[in-house]
Amino acid sequence: MKLEEVFLPTHPGDVGIFGDPIEHTLSPLMQNAAFKTWQLAFKDGKRAPALYHKFRVEPNQLKEAVALVKKHQLRGVNITIPHKVAVCHYLDALDPFAEKVGCVNTLVLQSGKLKGFNTDGDGFRLSLEQEFGPKEKIHTALVLGSGGTGRVIVQALLKMGKKIGWWNRHFLKIESLLKDKKNKEMLEHVTLIKSDKDLAAASAVADLVVNATPVGLSPEDGMPASSLHFREGQCVFDVIYHRETRFMQEAKAAGSRVCGGLSMLVHQGARSFELWTGAPAPREVMWKALLESFQQA
Repeated sequence: MKLEEVFLPTHPGDVGIFGDPIEHTLSPLMQNAAFKTWQLAFKDGKRAPALYHKFRVEPNQLKEAVALVKKHQLRGVNITIPHKVAVCHYLDALDPFAEKVGCVNTLVLQSGKLKGFNTDGDGFRLSLEQEFGPKEKIHTALVLGSGGTGRVIVQALLKMGKKIGWWNRHFLKIESLLKDKKNKEMLEHVTLIKSDKDLAAASAVADLVVNATPVGLSPEDGMPASSLHFREGQCVFDVIYHRETRFMQEAKAAGSRVCGGLSMLVHQGARSFELWTGAPAPREVMWKALLESFQQA
């Protein structure tokens, strides 16, 4: 099926999500519940209903998909793996934070122009506070992954004043970011982790370990890195939300405090909803929709 045909069921004012793969996403559950609540708040019936759609968009289709958002006058879309960085090239404008991290997870159509935002930073920060308590308890963090989500989480932790170790299987990606003069703050507060030995040491002492890689999306996936060393009482966060990953299982077995990405999903999704509608997001409704889906699974 051509991408143009995938957009035919949409109506002006609808929203959705671009990704590849996309089958696992739970965003439609919580966002459609939120939009239904928003619609019911307008008793005069003049507010047009909006639906949230899933769009499987392959990398070579991304430019066309962005153009179709404008053509079909969607309110906006979320962006997920693997498009969060590449989509920046096809937008009319970027929010300052999105421009800083070079990564977008939310598009908003405003006066015929598409502007990119990133709500993952707020989602991550609020999730940490919700799951692990006051942020002052965390002084050092280790972040795994240098893709779009990893970059955002590093920036969020920098804003929180944390010392960060950063690892990626291909460490040259991080090295190039740290050499960029625009990232002076990173040079002062971020340490590049290259070797397995250094990764084992960093993971053993960090107050917080974050998996921001896609390892765990598939049930067959193992660990994002083999040399990780968890400890009792440590905070361990996995951005993957639809299953308990091997990363989470091993951390839990070591006595760590473990959190999946579900709360981050809700908080970042709530912020996207607010950008699209200008209305406060019904977070409790969004939470309930997700929890009910897990109970039925």
